[in-house]
Amino acid sequence: MRKPTDICLLCQVNPATKTKSHIYPKFISTNFLGNKGTGRRGYDLSSDKILEDKPRVIQDSPKEDYILCDECEAYFSVLEGISSDTFINWRNKVDNGDYTLKHVIDQLDVVECNTADKATIYLLIYSIFWRVSISSISLFKNVKLASDFEEELRTTLMTYKNEKKNDYLNALNSKPNFKIFPTAITTANSFADETANMLFAPFSYDPYCLVVDRFGFMLFRTSHEIKHIIKNFTNTTINDCKIMIFSEQLWFDTFLKRPFELLAKQALEQKKKI
Repeated sequence: MRKPTDICLLCQVNPATKTKSHIYPKFISTNFLGNKGTGRRGYDLSSDKILEDKPRVIQDSPKEDYILCDECEAYFSVLEGISSDTFINWRNKVDNGDYTLKHVIDQLDVVECNTADKATIYLLIYSIFWRVSISSISLFKNVKLASDFEEELRTTLMTYKNEKKNDYLNALNSKPNFKIFPTAITTANSFADETANMLFAPFSYDPYCLVVDRFGFMLFRTSHEIKHIIKNFTNTTINDCKIMIFSEQLWFDTFLKRPFELLAKQALEQKKKI
């Protein structure tokens, strides 16, 4: 159990006095819980071996105490504030021509986020996987980055650490290039029931994978690890920001079907014991 006198895991200088740090950005990780004031409720699923552990009921996305200092928490808030527009408003931006939607095959389109702050979105994704890796929350016990990779993400993030948006943007402008680890982002073109999604952190390695409510994220150490089927739709350079848009059925089949099947099996087995 970490204490407020422990050192911040990001800057490794200041005391980690911040409480209730969100591991996932709140703006992409709470819709599945339902609207505020409606008895928000969900489950976290920490691995493919769901039957071994009873899913934990949650009413907010995962938070942890004493992993960050106030400065580093503010820095992550800057990254989230800049990036949120892309994730929340991509449909509107396609409609107004800021982003380009390309049809690939049946049930798969790709959005080119032309006007997005692409470097910041890379750093945001790095921060999500780094936070998951350093977290002691049970949801993330099966997603641990290789130690050298975790450190590379940390030092990259620290290059641009600033508590204020303008200072951060000035730092990024003065040093616009950093090491790119390929990423893939997925979502669905619609959700009939937005509370039917989940937070799912399966065991994964090259790529590391996370399902965060309406978005799926993959992080690769090198482009050589990318399977051919998605190679053209991943982000591999500083100028890339693509989002794969699945049909609602493909999203369910790819990300939700297996966890739901295991949850249903668990419910039946528990019922038999009553």
